[in-house]
Order: sequence, then structure tokens, then C-alpha cells
Amino acid sequence: MSPLLLAAGRQSDTDRQSYSRRVGQSSAGRAIADKLADSLAKGGTAVVLDLEAVLGVHVAAHLNREGLAHAVIVIPSWPYDEAVLPTDEVVDALISQSRRLTAAPDLPNVAFVLDAQRNQSVPHRASGDRRADNRYRLSTVDLPNLARLRAAGIRRVLKLAHP
Repeated sequence: MSPLLLAAGRQSDTDRQSYSRRVGQSSAGRAIADKLADSLAKGGTAVVLDLEAVLGVHVAAHLNREGLAHAVIVIPSWPYDEAVLPTDEVVDALISQSRRLTAAPDLPNVAFVLDAQRNQSVPHRASGDRRADNRYRLSTVDLPNLARLRAAGIRRVLKLAHP
């Protein structure tokens, strides 16, 4: 495990695993993945999961385990102990789900995981607020362009967004 992930203030691996189980995101992720399965059956689809990050990680992991899609995480938020965007649950989900992914090279679809909270506003932020600002904006280089998607056999894009 990376020393960063065990930095001061971070939960231990055991605490992280039990907490992740209590969150219940895995069952919600499975339910969404199951609903997407029919749409992905023919292949050639890029799914953009612009959801709460932990939920997106679980959806992509379930799609991967079912042999439906490669999971691609696009969450460049830095995991500071005190940050605007909390990262403990995201890191927990990434660690727990990474152990369950398939390495099959020829999955028919791809699922891009974004964090719907990536640019949340922080109204009236006090000048003494010591939290690191780990929010971010996506740019044109963060996801493949249309030509690259088409070259990879992607014929359609399906976006699920947080309401």
C-alpha cells in the first residue's frame, strides 16, 4: 500500500474496509450497473459516470467484473487530510474495488468515472479556512476525443449524471 494512503490522519486498512462495507455504495453501484447492462450488451459504448465519486467507482467496478467495461478513473483530486473535497471514502472505494477488477484486455465498452462534486462551490469561505482546495476542472485532455473513441470502436456515449 502506498505510504500516502497511510499518511497521518488516514484510517487504517482494517478501519477503511469495515467503513467501506457500512457505506452501502456497493449495492447501489450494483443496481445501477445492472440497469446499464442491457445498454452495454452490443458493445461500443463509452459510459461517463458523472456521479458522486464513490458511487461511480462501484458502478464501474461492477461493470468491469461482469465483463462489460473497462473502468477508467478520472478523479485527479489530491487526497489531503483536510480538504474541500473529502477523499477518504473515495480512496477506500478505489482500494477495495481495485482488488476485484478483471484484467481482461478485450472488454467491449469503457466506463469513465468522474466526480460530480469536483467543482462544488464553497460559498463564504473564511480566509482562515485551512482546508486544501482539491477541487478541479476537467479539460479537453482528461478524456479521449471523438476520433480516439471511434478508433477504439466506440460508437456511442452514454452519460449518467448526478441530479
